[in-house]
Amino acid sequence: MTVTGVLLKHHEDNRPSLLLSAEENQMVVTLVGPRCQTLATTVAQVYRSEGPGHNFRWNKRTCGVICFVKDNLRRSYFIRVYDMDRTVLVFDQEIYNQFRYKAPRPYFHTFEGDDAQIGLNFADETEAEFFQQTVESKLNERRNRRERRQQGRRQQGGNSGH
Repeated sequence: MTVTGVLLKHHEDNRPSLLLSAEENQMVVTLVGPRCQTLATTVAQVYRSEGPGHNFRWNKRTCGVICFVKDNLRRSYFIRVYDMDRTVLVFDQEIYNQFRYKAPRPYFHTFEGDDAQIGLNFADETEAEFFQQTVESKLNERRNRRERRQQGRRQQGGNSGH
């Protein structure tokens, strides 16, 4: 396979954004890295709500290209935001076991980050919906796998009263 073929194959594994040019989508693939795959890509602003109960107002933190990334090296999934002007990662949230993704508005989604409530204000509602479906599909897949493993352990352990 030619070098071009390798690049095309790598690009096919990644989900581009219709809001970005072909060159920008290729830059996203480069930023995401060779052992990672972006399952959903779009443009969004990132907000944080801090304080007790996250009752304070939303504060804009950054904006850029947001990706739902399968990181094969770290064997996990992440929501990552890249600043395309500086070509750097500006936001990185691992999808933890009890992760809950909510969409109070078609264009505004929220989740509990490591140290604050995070809000994502999407530039395009169609891509926001795809992003949400992709994240929720992976969350459901992980939850079902965990439940099957737990059920298998309970069946192997017999009736131990737990």
